[in-house]
Amino acid sequence: MNKSILTCILKPVKRTLVAIFFSLVFISFLTPMELGDFWWHLSTGKWIIEHMRIPTEDIFSFTSASGKNVSFVISAFWLCQVVYACVDKFFGLYGIVAFKALTFTLTFLVAIRFGRGSIAAYVATLPAIYVGTFYDESRPQTFSFLFFAAALYLLENARTAYREDREIPKITYALPLLMVIWANVHPGFVIGIPLIAAYAAEAIALASFKRPRPRIGLIIAICVVSAAVSALNPNVFDAAVRTLQMLKSRPSIHEHLPLKEFADFTGGEGLYPAIVSLIVLGAASFVARFAIKRRVPDILHLAVFAVLAVMALKTFRAGFFFAIFAVAVTGRNLSDIPPPSSLGAVLKKPIAKLGAAAALLAAIALLLVPRTLFVKPMLTEGIFPERAATFIEKEKLPPNIYNPYEWGGYLIWRLYPDYKVFVDSRGIGAVKEHSQVLQARPGWEKVLDKHGVNTVLFWPLLPYRSDVPPIIMELQMQDDWRPVYWDTRCLIYVRSELAKNPISKRAVWELLTSLLLANMDKDPGNPANYISLGEIYELRGLHSLAEAQFRKALTLDPQNERAAFDLESLQLGN
Repeated sequence: MNKSILTCILKPVKRTLVAIFFSLVFISFLTPMELGDFWWHLSTGKWIIEHMRIPTEDIFSFTSASGKNVSFVISAFWLCQVVYACVDKFFGLYGIVAFKALTFTLTFLVAIRFGRGSIAAYVATLPAIYVGTFYDESRPQTFSFLFFAAALYLLENARTAYREDREIPKITYALPLLMVIWANVHPGFVIGIPLIAAYAAEAIALASFKRPRPRIGLIIAICVVSAAVSALNPNVFDAAVRTLQMLKSRPSIHEHLPLKEFADFTGGEGLYPAIVSLIVLGAASFVARFAIKRRVPDILHLAVFAVLAVMALKTFRAGFFFAIFAVAVTGRNLSDIPPPSSLGAVLKKPIAKLGAAAALLAAIALLLVPRTLFVKPMLTEGIFPERAATFIEKEKLPPNIYNPYEWGGYLIWRLYPDYKVFVDSRGIGAVKEHSQVLQARPGWEKVLDKHGVNTVLFWPLLPYRSDVPPIIMELQMQDDWRPVYWDTRCLIYVRSELAKNPISKRAVWELLTSLLLANMDKDPGNPANYISLGEIYELRGLHSLAEAQFRKALTLDPQNERAAFDLESLQLGN
């Protein structure tokens, strides 16, 4: 076939495959709402639009005090929150999810453009997309990913221009505006400042030690202005101070854990290998460029790559930023390096190219599409207390409500302004007191009295430990509290004098027992289930059944201190 005819045929096919690729990326991030942060962001955005100002105090919980931390958390995301509220108003939750998917798709599009659209960039995108699935919540951080990629792209285009003595692209002048917007949507803008500083430092070095290039001073000025104007946000550079403190101290939030620890904690078995594979791909691309092209590695790219790789291993929060850069730099390094001769001979054949592209697209579709809204509902049953919230609204249960940390954002969205929450994922409420009540440690009753709590809404079983929360055990034994609602994911208690139509506590005991027995069928080797069931039997006076459960737990885990303590206490009591 004539070569020109073949080219005419393959060009639209290539464009179609690229379109399919990015369509699959978009679809891969159309995922359900499964975490609680989004809801308080959305509620804050609605409040800002309604009142036409940024809040200066906590408006959603009844336990938080004033202070610098409170002020930072409630004002650091205001512009993103307004965007969410506008999208939700016109397009609803499906619009929010589509907007998030578009943000991720554009992020990869920019990264691949940085990587010169090479095959290597597309291949590196596969593990990067997988890494992205651990970050693909509708949260302000998604803006940081896109703006990081955009800032990198603008800086690199300007750098290429002045190194080649060409006119600086006019779009470079958008960098200061990008930084101002970024600084008002998410504190992650702080990662853009050292990125800008690195590019500016190289420009200064070139101007100082090598032949001066035209317009290099202009680039330096744009970088300085871009970093400076990022202070035009409600908290100035407080986000940078907090980031440095986080990196120096032992993380208190699981998202700040080192990558390996985070993966072990959450069960994300593939996360760590995916990041390591991107480190290997990126490092190999630098080596290949030097070995084949005999070109010294780009020092700036290598430095940024190394710093981000170390940060990704040090904290989960940096993982996707590194993945973005890894895609970009891997593609760029290998963009003009031919494959080995044997492989090159195969890839010259159009059918081989199409087959490789099809395999990549199939891998994305098979791995990621099953987690999307095409397969799953928008709100997975059991993750949020939908029916319980409806019950609270319908029955007008007495405020205030004590609730799990993880449900706070959803309850804000569902129940505000009629109800405020005890604590939520902003972490600015009474977090320590929340833990005291959850664990039913001495003085928990005084905490609820202090904050005027009349309703307790909580899990029957802790989702991350699969045993009965201590507070539920205590409420079951207290005459001052009565259960008024239950389902398999939620229990509601109200103070006895305020409880209307209470249900039998015996029914709750039976519910807890059935849930634990179901857990034993699924995970018979977990001693926590047997311990919790034994504690229920003990509280109900069924001592022989309780003893059997404690002994079973000790058989599974002879060193289990809780089971040993419960068994000894039971025997001494008898």
